[in-house]
Amino acid sequence: MSRIYAEEGIGEIDFNDPWMQQHSQRLIDSYQWALGKPLLDIALYQSPAEIAEALFLAEFALLSHDVVDGPKGRDNVYNYSNRTGLKVFQRSWQQQVGLASSQSAEQKDNPQAVRNNRLAEALAKGHAVFDCERVTGSGGRVVLSSVVLFNVFDVVGVYLGQAALIQPQNYSYR
Repeated sequence: MSRIYAEEGIGEIDFNDPWMQQHSQRLIDSYQWALGKPLLDIALYQSPAEIAEALFLAEFALLSHDVVDGPKGRDNVYNYSNRTGLKVFQRSWQQQVGLASSQSAEQKDNPQAVRNNRLAEALAKGHAVFDCERVTGSGGRVVLSSVVLFNVFDVVGVYLGQAALIQPQNYSYR
């Protein structure tokens, strides 16, 4: 059965894609490991495609990135965002995935340095909670509070990157 989601401004998402299913499960498992509580009740779903769809359509914003070597050195590059995350950051899937996370940071007052400290804290402790301001796809500003940043691992424990969870009440625009 085909499980494809399409929405103007978001893009087309294929929940039957093996990477989408595996990554959704990695995010769920990694959150459980880091925080000791479920991100999503997977018992409610019957297939990996249903789990991927439920995570994508969840009320909370969830974005993840991996670490990529690029022309300016190592950078965190977004590899996933659910629908809410795309709406919060005002980008389509195609605009968000592949974007260096530093490009969504304000360039004044070096907030990326502060964010790098949070990334390091999460790496050391498994997760971190912080507030920040980011730049949206439209150039506006979104204020995020109580962002939960957690490490993402594969099934054998290899570090893959980090993910950020933002609850619906924890963002506003200015």
